Formats: sequence, C-alpha cells, structure tokens
Amino acid sequence: MWRTLGYQTYPSPDPSVNVIKAKLPADVDELLLQNKCCDLLIYFNRPNTLQHLKFTEFFNEYKWGYSQGARHRNENLDVSTICFRIVIQNITKPIFIWKRDPSKRSITRMEMLYLTAGEIWYLRLLLLHCACVSFVDLRTVDGVTHRTFQEAAIAIGLVKSQNEVLLSFRDVMHISTPREKRGLFFTLTMQVSL
Repeated sequence: MWRTLGYQTYPSPDPSVNVIKAKLPADVDELLLQNKCCDLLIYFNRPNTLQHLKFTEFFNEYKWGYSQGARHRNENLDVSTICFRIVIQNITKPIFIWKRDPSKRSITRMEMLYLTAGEIWYLRLLLLHCACVSFVDLRTVDGVTHRTFQEAAIAIGLVKSQNEVLLSFRDVMHISTPREKRGLFFTLTMQVSL
C-alpha cells in the first residue's frame, strides 16, 4: 500500500517514527478482559522514577515488551538501571520496560485524531500536555475531578475557546474541496457538542 501511494519504503526513514495511540477507558478495559496490553497501560504503570514524563516523552525514551531484549540479558551491567519489570493487574505475562538505544535516533508521535472524534480527541490533547498515572488523574485539575476529558481540557486551559469547531473549519477552508468542506460541516454540525 505504501508503495502504491508513493511513500518511500526503503531505506527506512532516519530517524525512525514510533506511533502511539490514545485509547478511551472502555477500550482499555476491553483489552484487559482479553489479557492484552497497550501503550497507555504501560504508561500508566511506569516506575515512579519515570512519573514526570508525558506520554510521548516516555515512549521516545523507552520501549516495552513481554521479555527482556537480548541486549539486556547478555550484558554484565546492572539490569535494574536499564530494564524495569512492571506488573499490571489482569495481565498474566511479565512486562519489561527498557531504555531505547541512544545511537538509533527516533521520534515518537501520537496518532492524529480529528476534532470530530469527540472525547478521545480531548484525551489525546491531555496526554500530549500532562503527565498522569490514570484516567482519573488525567481528568483531575486542581483537586477537582471532572466528568469528561473535555471539561478537564477546558479547566486546564488547553481549549481556550469554545469555538474550536469554527477554528477547525477555518483551517480547512484553503486546502479542501467543496465536497470535503460540506462533509466536514455536516459532521461538525451533527456530532460535535461544545
């Protein structure tokens, strides 16, 4: 598919790009029921020494897996300073976090979402700007736990205007076709509640 669209597939890009995704609480709960893990669960359960890192900052510096990489098993270094083992409730497999190889450049970005995605868009916005340890922590601003991620984003000041819909429509005015503009207008009118 990448080749068909004309994207460069070889050699691999330098720096490499790691993509992580925001997931709503219901999606994370569904994964836990299936004994599966995701980047957001790893982030929420990271060691205390890494609590200050935001979502993308954490994954730009660290990787995770269900087993220690060969690099960490074979070296005669103190593994506790290189590799962390974390336990996540309802996940039966051991999970390891280790520092990325600094000689290999990489960039971590969060998957893009449109404003019309709703609550997950605000979750993504909060993850980009706030270090947190749970969904409740992410919705808590100045000791007040808000009902939604949208309310928390407004309380923090990440959403400065309730006119985000108008601003997003204005952004696409010069780069989209009339049909795309009509579609966006329809979607914004029917699905977005600000």
